[in-house]
Amino acid sequence: MQQTIISNKNNLASFKKTLAKEGTGKFLVAADFDRTFTEGWMGQGATACPLTGSLGEACDQRSRRAVKNCPGTLSIPGKRAPSLISILRDEPGYLTPDYAQKAKALADKYHPIELDLTIPKKEKLKAMDQWWTKAFELLIVSGFEKKDLEKAVMSKCLKIRRRVKEFLLFLKKNDVPLIFISASGLGVESIKIFLEKRGLYSQNIKIVSNNFIWNEQGKAIAYKEPIVHTLNKGGVDLKHFGITEKILKRKNVLLVGDSIDDIDMARPFEPKNLLKIGFLDFDIQERLSVYKSVFDVILLNNSPFDFINKLLNGSTKTNQG
Repeated sequence: MQQTIISNKNNLASFKKTLAKEGTGKFLVAADFDRTFTEGWMGQGATACPLTGSLGEACDQRSRRAVKNCPGTLSIPGKRAPSLISILRDEPGYLTPDYAQKAKALADKYHPIELDLTIPKKEKLKAMDQWWTKAFELLIVSGFEKKDLEKAVMSKCLKIRRRVKEFLLFLKKNDVPLIFISASGLGVESIKIFLEKRGLYSQNIKIVSNNFIWNEQGKAIAYKEPIVHTLNKGGVDLKHFGITEKILKRKNVLLVGDSIDDIDMARPFEPKNLLKIGFLDFDIQERLSVYKSVFDVILLNNSPFDFINKLLNGSTKTNQG
């Protein structure tokens, strides 16, 4: 199967034409973080498995090497890569002895609801509200500290998606805002530290996500409202998170995500020109038709950022706006 599927050729062509005409001065990127900027599967490859023929299974040697030293239940080729918060659950040495079991019970209950394409959105929204609230409360009673956050983001299980560095460099060089709208259970600080530790953070990056309140000893004592989760990204008040009017005046928006619900991230920006690119790394045969109905471009099997980088380098003019 091809790695790139263009489901809306007309919109792609129109977006490229607009970028070429108006340049980077009217352009911004709205993006998810977990499994969008990080890899969706363990290891670099997620091609069809030579043993089973199934799509979306990371069975190659690169994958096996990548997970060799990665502890936890996710360290098996052919499994989804972890999100930031799942590191606390799936790797040893974090929080109270019963935290992992309780967190896994929550994930086992609510994660299938999040992924189920047949459940009405209103029902899923209620379930995600419950999950995130319970997850944050569990973190706090389990003694979550900043040092746990700082350790988790350096896990060997978290891999930057290939060619992301080039993408971030392009945005930085051309002063293009990158707005992460993330449901990360570890919040704004985790994403910022993750990028800083890898030399990838820059001032054009803004993060809309969850936040904790810490005491003087660096222990989480509460979480801030509103909670951001996968189903309510389209309703966030960007100004509440420090996104300025100057940024919001940019109406050419590239949206990048890995969930069909990520398309709602565009709504707060009220874009005039919108291109939606989605990564699809698991259950490809079952989910592809739905992804094609909501994304303009779908990148399969742990794809790198090559297509996106080529799009920007070939379509944009700088210093316009």
